[in-house]
Amino acid sequence: MKSRRLAQIIAPLFAAAIAAVDLQAQLPSGLLADFRFAGFVHNAARATPGLEAKTANFAPDRFGNPREALLATGSGLVGSRNEDFFKNRKTWSWAAWVRPDNLSPSFPGNFYSEGNAGLSGHVSIYQGTIMVQLWNEAAVPNWGSVTTGALLSVGTWSHVAVTFEAQEGSNVGTCLIYHDGILVKSTQLPYLRVSGGLAAQHQFGIGMNVGYFVGGQTAYPYAFQGAIDEMLIFDRPLSASEVSRLRQIDDHLTVSPAIELHFQTIPGQNYRLQWSTDLKTWTDHGGMVTGTGGEFSAPVSIRTAEARFWRLDPIQ
Repeated sequence: MKSRRLAQIIAPLFAAAIAAVDLQAQLPSGLLADFRFAGFVHNAARATPGLEAKTANFAPDRFGNPREALLATGSGLVGSRNEDFFKNRKTWSWAAWVRPDNLSPSFPGNFYSEGNAGLSGHVSIYQGTIMVQLWNEAAVPNWGSVTTGALLSVGTWSHVAVTFEAQEGSNVGTCLIYHDGILVKSTQLPYLRVSGGLAAQHQFGIGMNVGYFVGGQTAYPYAFQGAIDEMLIFDRPLSASEVSRLRQIDDHLTVSPAIELHFQTIPGQNYRLQWSTDLKTWTDHGGMVTGTGGEFSAPVSIRTAEARFWRLDPIQ
């Protein structure tokens, strides 16, 4: 009991009490969704009703930090039937870091999608290309699709951004695709327009999906396999310079100075560093820690405006 009490010393850290520069303060205006996937699924931009995380796994990010990116393993991961960001919106931008585990040679593997096989919008990888597809019930034809050249590589992190802008009165708009901050494709596509009545006629409701696409009756084979990180959605088309700046933002450098945690450890005992906002639900932060008998210390970057409590919990 004594060792557990020592190890579970709880450190309350309030972001408002420190000189924090939050990631959102560095981002362009118009932010709708901010998924950083730092060991949990949470839209930091605003509360997302009905958000679901099923069998969510996490992987190292592009810097090698453990559990800092969402790992898509080929099946449905994260979605919300109550939230959609493309539907009936004539201007938007989508951006994320992606690391493919394969190039999706047979079917598109969706980084992000909304809808179903009949009414949908997608940002995908297909045979190493970046693919964008959008459907509009009033456009002729209803579907629009565009692919870049083969730009994505297995095991390599790439920054992908898509911007879209349609003028009032038009069912089509300009879609721009960026790879690693460079514009690689510009084309005309319909905007995702779906009436409530038409959506209700289909088996699956319109909603957001991360890492897959509900195509027909199953997520397979329209699922992405690989890692996704720092997924951002805006309510307007970003400029080329804004897209380029997104690549320069490191969400691990948002607090100055960093907060230093200190815990006494027992030799040979394994621990998990964990955080909580309510002292009830705890989330792992980083990998396993082995006690040395001395003090364990670690700098922690606080990237949200909420209070967090920290503990070093023994692994039984």
